[in-house]
Amino acid sequence: MLKLYVGARRRVFVTGTEAGDYQLCANGAAASPARLVFAILADHLGDRERALMARGRIERIFGARLTAPFWTVSESELAQALARADEAGK
Repeated sequence: MLKLYVGARRRVFVTGTEAGDYQLCANGAAASPARLVFAILADHLGDRERALMARGRIERIFGARLTAPFWTVSESELAQALARADEAGK
């Protein structure tokens, strides 16, 4: 089962996990695209340092989408974007 990141009204929820659904960002923490991308990447990768290094590249890919009032990003989309970013960085 793949995670799905769902943004609505400056909150981010994660669904599709074996442990159950949970809230990733609340209380306006998702207001900044850079902070939002970092939170999603840190959750997806389980590695804050790697998330920080990849944040800029991934923000360029998903930034416009994440400013909408409602959006979704799947775990597979993140994995593909990270792979493309890694290829471009070589």
